[in-house]
Amino acid sequence: MRGEARAQSGVEFRRGEKEKVVLHMTFCLFGKIDIAKSPEVPGIRPAYRFPRSLARFGNQGVDSARLRLPSSLVRVLALVFLLSGFTIRWISIVTLGRLFTVDVAIRQDHTLVQHGLYRLVRHPSYTGLLLALFGLGLFYANWLSPLSLMAPSTLAVVNRIAKEERVLLVALGPPYVAYCARTRRLFPGLV
Repeated sequence: MRGEARAQSGVEFRRGEKEKVVLHMTFCLFGKIDIAKSPEVPGIRPAYRFPRSLARFGNQGVDSARLRLPSSLVRVLALVFLLSGFTIRWISIVTLGRLFTVDVAIRQDHTLVQHGLYRLVRHPSYTGLLLALFGLGLFYANWLSPLSLMAPSTLAVVNRIAKEERVLLVALGPPYVAYCARTRRLFPGLV
């Protein structure tokens, strides 16, 4: 399989080079490296560097997407979102205790948790995850970064929530229906 992918793309990376290329291109897109000014990157062969024409477009595009707020304020807001998200996620996982799993599963003696953050929303762990990702994107001080992190992550979370709620509805029945009527999925009073 690995040999097939190499043969189809015609690209053969040296050990560790692929990761450097991806990181380099990410930094170029988010405006952290102006490749037009510093095209030499140690450890990356010229053929795999970010194309100069795209770099100029990317840097110009990102500059136009910069938030027009003081960078210190943006950093503080980003840190608040990031730490709040991590804290909410951690509290949610601790509240669930042994009922927390990384895959959608119901235990034999599964009970409906309705205390702590779960009295406000049905999926506070995902709320925390999305807040943390928003904060991480905000650190780049442009609106494209949070958008590029949030769009695919939100789609994945919405898909996961739908699967979890179907399983919980079957397993817990009417009590879960009543709980759903009282609470929102992610944000109290909103979603």
